[in-house]
Amino acid sequence: MNDTVTIDYSLPVTFDLGPDRTICDGDLLVLDPGLNSPLEYLWQDQSTEGTYVVQSAGDYWLQVKDACSTAADTITVAVDQCQCRLYFPNVFSPNGDLVNDEALPVATCEMTYCRLKIFDRFGDQVFESQDAIAGWDGTSRSRPAQSGVYAYVLIYAYKDGIPRMMTGDITLLR
Repeated sequence: MNDTVTIDYSLPVTFDLGPDRTICDGDLLVLDPGLNSPLEYLWQDQSTEGTYVVQSAGDYWLQVKDACSTAADTITVAVDQCQCRLYFPNVFSPNGDLVNDEALPVATCEMTYCRLKIFDRFGDQVFESQDAIAGWDGTSRSRPAQSGVYAYVLIYAYKDGIPRMMTGDITLLR
């Protein structure tokens, strides 16, 4: 007497939601474990879809089950104001050639508040402005400032009203 046994072997479920990510405010991130077979999905909010759409910062986890195994993964998502970037030069040359004649911040979004202070190497304030389009022209007390490195503090806000600060140094070349 002969008998036949069929054994179905399947590998345990494995997946990876990827590395932690930063998305831009207003953007969407679709988390997709990339699995095709019929499985049970359970996301951190108890949803059971095969993919999950992320719009805000947080920790997102997924647990996947098949008939024989369970796997889980977590991803942390941060949100950044990507569309609003602020640049401040590290060198300027106020020599009247209309190229880099002023040290001023350049923002990709409208600033609702801007206060720039510049200090010499002794910590004396040589410039202050609360106008985002009025940069330092390289003068101090109505006279040309010396070539050298100066420190700056920039306090600013975009339309969201959140105060931000940028500090650094700028080199004045004559």
